[in-house]
Amino acid sequence: MPNLGEDIETLILLRLPVKSLLRFKCVCKRWSPLISTPQFAMTHKQIAASSPRILLATNPPQSVNCESLRDDARAGHEGMPLTQLQSPIEAPHGCRAHIVGYCNGLVCLEYDDHRIVALWNPATGESRNIPNGSYRNHRATICGLGYDLSTDDYKILRRCGITEMHMGFRNITCLMFSTQKLVPGGELITSMMTLRMAREWGPLRMVSFIV
Repeated sequence: MPNLGEDIETLILLRLPVKSLLRFKCVCKRWSPLISTPQFAMTHKQIAASSPRILLATNPPQSVNCESLRDDARAGHEGMPLTQLQSPIEAPHGCRAHIVGYCNGLVCLEYDDHRIVALWNPATGESRNIPNGSYRNHRATICGLGYDLSTDDYKILRRCGITEMHMGFRNITCLMFSTQKLVPGGELITSMMTLRMAREWGPLRMVSFIV
């Protein structure tokens, strides 16, 4: 293979999908440190943002006819290739996953019984179960994903509450974890997460940090 020069190689690598980059890190010793740099990860994300992808969740799974979303030459436009993704977590039978947050390509999933929370990178297929605390008798009503610039990592904020409204009891849990293995390069872009709180909820208190 002729020597293309480092600049041209870098430009080619920047336009490859994440799965290909992960494989190529094992192909060439020179490519591995290049792909792992924060600068490469940031530039790759900026280029990928120019061709965004849509993550479509349906219930039931076959309620959308995927064939109707494919290329339609007769309509005079070019569609996008479709990839059917499987749930990253093997949940109990009949337990459905819900997208409760997304940030910089990462997706936060919560399952019906609220005992399973997972962080998923659809681009690489990697996922991780997140400890959800000891709120077996409570129902989680809000769960969101955001990026914390001070710690250079993502956090999941979860608001749990008892169903009896007259008790006025609420729990706020901040689930902290490392996502470096889920985000190639480790360079993350700042995002914002908002939690709306109604006045009638009464006082709220932080009850646990899971590190």
